[in-house]
Amino acid sequence: MRKRSFNFFLTSALALIFTFNLTITALSQEELTLTTYYPAPYGVYNQLVTQTFGVGDNDPTPQPGLDSNDAPDPDTNPGDVWIAGEVGIGIGAVSPQEKLEIGGAIKIANTNANCNAATPNDEGIIRYNTGTDKVEYCDGTQWRSAFETACPAGFVDTGFGYCIQINENSATSFDGAAAYCATNFGARLCTHSEWYNGCVNSAAFGLINMTNNWEWVDDFVGGAAGCAYQRGSGGCGQKTWVNCFSSNAFHCCRSK
Repeated sequence: MRKRSFNFFLTSALALIFTFNLTITALSQEELTLTTYYPAPYGVYNQLVTQTFGVGDNDPTPQPGLDSNDAPDPDTNPGDVWIAGEVGIGIGAVSPQEKLEIGGAIKIANTNANCNAATPNDEGIIRYNTGTDKVEYCDGTQWRSAFETACPAGFVDTGFGYCIQINENSATSFDGAAAYCATNFGARLCTHSEWYNGCVNSAAFGLINMTNNWEWVDDFVGGAAGCAYQRGSGGCGQKTWVNCFSSNAFHCCRSK
């Protein structure tokens, strides 16, 4: 008896669902084998591994709609994940309202990005600087703290989380100096370490008159020898106690 071959055509009205192995080859580069349902790739998979992954039509030529031109190129951009169009990504958020919406906390790590004029593509990068314990962003030329305010006029950014006044202020009492900094600049007297850092880097910061006389610093208040600390007369390392009613020059500092 002769065997006859029959071609079976499946239509969308057919209630039969069966499983088959679908082999997809993207740009003749990578082969992905899925066990899925006909006619669309639908199901739950234990593992999917690919060099690149894309969602949406990012190349409408030669015609709109998904085609081989939309596939990420694993040779030029290995590891890339991209989403085209207005699609949003929700992590812990069912209906994301923006490109990325996270329903929970995020953790940012450090980066080796240079962030200088020679690396313009670094602009906009955010990192957590484990050296300074601050969240920072790249403005295209240098790293800046994400939550710090700009230094007031007449102050310079030390790069150590505070601003220091460039010019020395006229001598007054300890309380008078502290009040002057607060009233005029929303600042304070420099701490011992802030003043010393400014003094040894005075040339780089452009600071004036750091060692020509005594200046108030605000680390230590009280003690048998006096009530406040003064520094700077004759050198950055010079320091001594003095009565708070004495009259000293000073520089103001402000945290960023």
